[in-house]
Amino acid sequence: MDLATLHQAILAWAREAQSAGWLEGDDLRGIERIEHQQAAALFENKHHRPLLVGLFGGTGVGKSSLLNRLAGKSIARVGIERPTSHEVTLYLHRDFRLSLLPPELPVDQTRLAYHDIPERGLLAWLDMPDMDSTEARNRDLVVAWLPYLDWIVYVVSPERYQDDLGWRFLQQRGRRHAWLFVMNQWDRGRSEQLNDFRLRLEAEGFKAPRILRTSCFGEGIEDDFLQLEDILKRAIQNYGLELLQRLGLRVRQDELAKEAERLIARTGATVLWDQARGNWGEVIVPRLRRLERRLGDRALRLTESLRTSRIDEESLPDRLPGLADALWTETESVLLEQWNSLLLEGLRSRSLPVKPMQRLLQGNAVASDDLYRQVLRSSLDNSLAHPGSWLQRSLHWLCGFLEWLMPLSAAGWAAQHLVRVYSDALQSKASFLGIDFAVHSILLITLAWAIPWFLHRHLKPSPVSIVRRGLKAGIPKGSEALRRAFERVWDSLASEHRALLEGQQRITGLMPPPEDFDPNRLSGLFSSQTNSVENKL
Repeated sequence: MDLATLHQAILAWAREAQSAGWLEGDDLRGIERIEHQQAAALFENKHHRPLLVGLFGGTGVGKSSLLNRLAGKSIARVGIERPTSHEVTLYLHRDFRLSLLPPELPVDQTRLAYHDIPERGLLAWLDMPDMDSTEARNRDLVVAWLPYLDWIVYVVSPERYQDDLGWRFLQQRGRRHAWLFVMNQWDRGRSEQLNDFRLRLEAEGFKAPRILRTSCFGEGIEDDFLQLEDILKRAIQNYGLELLQRLGLRVRQDELAKEAERLIARTGATVLWDQARGNWGEVIVPRLRRLERRLGDRALRLTESLRTSRIDEESLPDRLPGLADALWTETESVLLEQWNSLLLEGLRSRSLPVKPMQRLLQGNAVASDDLYRQVLRSSLDNSLAHPGSWLQRSLHWLCGFLEWLMPLSAAGWAAQHLVRVYSDALQSKASFLGIDFAVHSILLITLAWAIPWFLHRHLKPSPVSIVRRGLKAGIPKGSEALRRAFERVWDSLASEHRALLEGQQRITGLMPPPEDFDPNRLSGLFSSQTNSVENKL
């Protein structure tokens, strides 16, 4: 995956994380500022391009004259107005054909100059606008072209080397580029100026900078002009064009990787989320128990009020929803909101993002007090559909069955005895039954009906007992439903966070491993401590 694609992948990941609340808008600024442009995008053949070297410097230091001397002919405009240049001049071999320039590059302010010199084929020079110009468009031109450059050649003059506005601006780019310094117009320079410039650069963090002397006007002036181009060409021969081109690319890849790690850190470490979840479990359980006790006391008072109001069985189904609402009041709704705020405050105390939790709480039943009411209503409905315990319901059914079975059995026995005695009396074997038998038979049948009827009636749960049993069972169920709702939020949050980590790991896993290229291999390439390219490292 090339740098631009990698940058877009991480940026898309970061924007998705931002939309879900894991990142803030300011968190994305770092990743958006990382340069992902590549010089290969400028050429038709993406796999074969020259090394892009930018000539920078202040007004009047002779950058354009230096480029003309490198080319052996006048290709860059030379003027005396301030600023000298309002455009970029690109000087390259004719074999390298440019493709359509990216939209951020000012095509109308870019001049092209081609040559056919084979020994200069691997280098392309860009004469950049004056860095100390008072015109903002010059600075904009420089900013637009900088990401595409491999190396920077910064040009000063004996009169202007103390003007540090330009190279201070470029210095912030750090190791994105290799550096060479040129003191042009050396025919007017002195050795103490050269030493003073070197000391200034070393004080600003340039380790043993190499400074070349050039003079584009006047003959017989001893300078280092021949070394300027020769250093770059021989460096390409010794280190390879691909390795040198990757100097800035590797640095930007490292910046991209570090920025991706920073964004992941902003979403919160997994161990911190686990600690926050464990702490929340310790906080919520005792609060749910206290809520159960308070609702239990309220349920007792509510059922007592129903007993005095003598609620009937027919109106009970219509009263159940109101009973659930009467148990869970506005006070409990406020309490639930306080718990949600307490949860979010716990995340803030650990510097964890709170927006994902807020979003999940709003989309989960935890955010609504309807959850507890629904559980209470369901428990009351279940208590109405299945009143009493299973033993009570079984005895109630049995007594109802015996309520008609036992009278029928007693009546059947009396009838059988009556028929048998009547038959014997007709045969003069016995006397007919009298009033005493009729009375006792009626009493027996009545008792056979009355006893199961009485038990059946009193075993039937009353409306008050139905409500009391439903509320008693619903209160702990509601607390458990709240606890599970919070657990679902934590599970969803952990799943989202895990998906973020895995998504970022898939992207950054496509980056070249650090051992593929070590920029330190090029340290000192342009150091003044060495005299030739062969022994630079």
